Amino acid sequence: MLVLITPHFNFRASSAIATVGTSDAKLRRCAGLRQGSPQRTSLTSLIIAAVCWLPASAQVSGVLDEALCRDSAGTPRDCAVLLIHSYHPALKWTQSLSAGVADALRPLPALRIDTEYLDAKRRPELEHAESFVELLRVKYFARPPDVILISDDPAFDLLWPKRQALFPNVPIVFMGLNGRRRDLAPGTPGLTGIFERHETDRTVALALALTQAGGMVVITDTSETGLANEPTLERLVAKYPDRKVRIERDLPASRLGRLNDVPADWPIIPMLPLREQESDGPMLSQLQSVALLREALPNPLFYDVEWLMGSGVVGGYNLSGTDHGRQAGELVAEVLRGRSAASLAFRDTTAHRWTFDARELARFGWTPADLPATAELLFTTPSYWDQHRTVLLPASAVLLAAALLILALSATVARQRRSEHRLAAALGAHNAGVFELKGSQSYASPRWLELFDASDAAPLSSEHWEAPASAMSRQAFAEALKRLTAGAARERVEIEIVGSPPRTVDILMTRSSTGTVVGVGTDITARRQLEEEVSRQHRLQALGELSGGIAHDFNNLLTIVNCNAQLIADLSDDATTRRIASDISEAGARAADLTSQLLAFGRPEPLIAGVIDVNQSIGHAHRLLQRLIGPNHELVTLLHDEPLPVALSSAHIEQVLTNLVLNARDAMADGGSIAIETAQTLDDGRKIAVLTVQDTGVGIDRATGQRLFEPFFTTKKVGEGSGLGLSTVYGIVTASGGTVDYDSTPGVGTTFTIRWPLSDAEGAAPRPPPAHPATTLPREERAILLVEDEPGVGRTTENLLTMAGYKITVAKDGREGLKLFQQDPTAFDLVLSDVVLPHMDGVSMMAQISALRPDIRFGFVSGYDRHASLASRLPLSVEMLNKPFSRRELYAFVDQRLQATHSLAADLSETRPDPKPLTS
Repeated sequence: MLVLITPHFNFRASSAIATVGTSDAKLRRCAGLRQGSPQRTSLTSLIIAAVCWLPASAQVSGVLDEALCRDSAGTPRDCAVLLIHSYHPALKWTQSLSAGVADALRPLPALRIDTEYLDAKRRPELEHAESFVELLRVKYFARPPDVILISDDPAFDLLWPKRQALFPNVPIVFMGLNGRRRDLAPGTPGLTGIFERHETDRTVALALALTQAGGMVVITDTSETGLANEPTLERLVAKYPDRKVRIERDLPASRLGRLNDVPADWPIIPMLPLREQESDGPMLSQLQSVALLREALPNPLFYDVEWLMGSGVVGGYNLSGTDHGRQAGELVAEVLRGRSAASLAFRDTTAHRWTFDARELARFGWTPADLPATAELLFTTPSYWDQHRTVLLPASAVLLAAALLILALSATVARQRRSEHRLAAALGAHNAGVFELKGSQSYASPRWLELFDASDAAPLSSEHWEAPASAMSRQAFAEALKRLTAGAARERVEIEIVGSPPRTVDILMTRSSTGTVVGVGTDITARRQLEEEVSRQHRLQALGELSGGIAHDFNNLLTIVNCNAQLIADLSDDATTRRIASDISEAGARAADLTSQLLAFGRPEPLIAGVIDVNQSIGHAHRLLQRLIGPNHELVTLLHDEPLPVALSSAHIEQVLTNLVLNARDAMADGGSIAIETAQTLDDGRKIAVLTVQDTGVGIDRATGQRLFEPFFTTKKVGEGSGLGLSTVYGIVTASGGTVDYDSTPGVGTTFTIRWPLSDAEGAAPRPPPAHPATTLPREERAILLVEDEPGVGRTTENLLTMAGYKITVAKDGREGLKLFQQDPTAFDLVLSDVVLPHMDGVSMMAQISALRPDIRFGFVSGYDRHASLASRLPLSVEMLNKPFSRRELYAFVDQRLQATHSLAADLSETRPDPKPLTS
């Protein structure tokens, strides 16, 4: 199986100059220059070109100011076009289509073109079709394109039936479909495009007129394109009853010998390529096929596609793939500007032109007089100068030898000076240093000495400027020089400079023909730091995924352990048994606190909270923090004069402060000062709240800093710390839209800096957690539909509710829960469901149950807030019971939902607008 997927390429018309540059042909015509004419520049032509430029420039400037695509908030964004080719990128037909599309779309502002290739020409069996479709679904699910452009029949026939499942309501523009298709009617919603119409009849007529042959050979195949050519073949047979038309379908390259009986004057029309070995095997490219036919047979080859010119084809009435793509791009542009695809008429007229290879014409004895008047000749005979270069060049050299010698000497000196200036300018722009070594002699540019903290007043020797480098770096440099001396062409080495500040220099060295070693050095410190930061972020993200998943599963286990332990303690008459059960419950509670810290680190979605003033939270926590650090440590707070509202809860801020202050205390075993400071700054025009916690402790070394925010990583002794403090800080800050960083000097101290964007809301209160008052067990029997995919949690919950007097029916997933409810919608008083379920999530199940019975009560249970996209779709009045829960919390929650005045219909009316779509 082969799926050829290429990275998408982005095209953005970012300036009027870039856009007008695509209309170079128009400017040349305006200036009176023919396409392909010599580039003669005169004052007159420059003035004319400038006059032509002005209106084009003004027009494009207006185009670039309009925003074609906007997001749901009305903010301008890049338009996205997905171009799906049926064939592979190396095929010239594919390349000419892409060039035409890009040329038509170039004037549009803020446009991105993503390109994918089905590769149906080399793999016509399409055994990889489903993989290709799945890749499109996954790759473009997050951001669907605004328009889909599909070229040729295989990709269109594969994707058209799946369009609503893959890209619902996205308009489609097709190009290159073979002939008018009856299954595609004009006005079809979301569809327009261009049919491909070859003028093979005109090429065949000219071929027969030139050869005066009694027949011809047509090479085709049984692919979709070949089947589309069958009406043309039938028409040719009927049109020339007195000529023999030999049709070769799926002809393998290994069996070209069977054409040896064809008369040499018969033209061959290679409408489609040859197969590789067998008639049902993979296809060769058109260029490979033409080359094999040209080598094996003396017959002239004619065909009507422009990309085969120069490969051995005489020529024909050629279809322009570039014009084909340009027209398709025009339709895409109309759709992006607001026209519906259905209102744009189908097109089936593509530019053709008579094009011939002058070398092939000469081979068979034909002249331009035998061709149509509009014919264009390619690969014509070279000019007089090219034909007689070997004679004219020595003669000119003899006549001008003296003058050339003088000019050469002066030009060499001038060129050397210009080269030196250009090299110096280029190196200065690149901020690079240069050195040269030959024996004990050396040369180093000022920038090179600056990179190595070396003085230009000292002797210029490699030992002089190598001194600030680390011992390992000096050894690596010496080994690289040794390899160059032994014959290596080039060497690359990175040098660590132990300076202030430390930095890394990338050195590329080569050995010249004179035996000297020349090198260029560039400071790559910033790049290395960025790479390390990216690596650290990826590692933290992966750890967050892992810790969140562990916490999710652990919460389910804790629910079973805690509830059953509480049940044993309440039901047992044995004091020892009750004490053991109580110990289990206490351990479970501590484990629940641990999982909450893991969830804080692994949470990828924003925290759902209100707006709190950072200064106010620090003021409330000051006394608690002072008690935590003890009398040997001083706590100083310097707060900003103005409130700093951020979208977070006061509890979260206090948790962040507590972890940072405790870490600072532990870093100062003999006492010290801890300073908490707040400030306000600007970043790209946005107001940012800044919180810093600074200590005077032992500091953090580089190796520790690389793992600082990883969960369970700690430098403390076993039993003195869990390693979750800073990972919890990282999780809370990043989940609330902020950033956390640190700066530390060993032996001096550490400063943690947290930045949050200031909130525009004024004291919006967070959604209160559900209250679970202690209530007596319900006496009347009420029916509950329990939907839980974790068997242990389901059994535990069922046992607890059954003991409370409820009648319980259990479903293991959302689809089964909906089916049980559909059997008798009046049989249940409450639906108690997990949020995340297989086959159908709880929110989707709730919506369908509401349609059957709007007055049903509903309650949700969840052990993981990773799926905030689900929570955002919940009605505001639908409460959630978090895992792990206690038996009394479960009873109170169920009793509260059964007594609630809100029905599910009222709940759904309060759902947040524009919920995100979800695939279960």
